[in-house]
Amino acid sequence: MQLSKHPKELWILGLTELCERYAFWGVNNLLVLYLVEYY
Repeated sequence: MQLSKHPKELWILGLTELCERYAFWGVNNLLVLYLVEYY
């Protein structure tokens, strides 16, 4: 029984994009907190 008909590379691409978005918004939030604290 096959779990999905999508190629493995598509899952890797999706996971990479998810990690990239998570890192972007994390750094963005840290920058906002820094600017609020020191300016």
